[in-house]
Amino acid sequence: NSSALTFLIFTTPVDDFLYLMSRTIFLKEIADLAKTMECFILLLEDELSLMILSAKARGGFDGFLNGIRSCAKIAALLLIDVLKRWKSIDEAISSRCFSGKIPYSKREFNRSGKRIILICLFAILEVILAVKF
Repeated sequence: NSSALTFLIFTTPVDDFLYLMSRTIFLKEIADLAKTMECFILLLEDELSLMILSAKARGGFDGFLNGIRSCAKIAALLLIDVLKRWKSIDEAISSRCFSGKIPYSKREFNRSGKRIILICLFAILEVILAVKF
């Protein structure tokens, strides 16, 4: 089962998972939260890459101790920047009258027989290996 799930995770985009989750009443809020966090993580990654680049330009990662100091400074500055940026993001969201619900466009899925057979083969292989060992 873990092989089949791993195959599914690596071959299916996150947006498709979130769309399927949003179709059920109980998981819609979790899907909205995950979609929002996905956007926030991308902003955080952009900010982190800029900070690492600027620290390298100043020679922050030249030695082991300098690397540790630079990582600590970057972590602190990243937290402060995120908190400052959160205020502006919150104001932008409020000014656009965001209701808290994320609309998902309807998607058509390719239900390929090859993909279903491959997932079933992974599951059977997992059962055979679990019984053998």
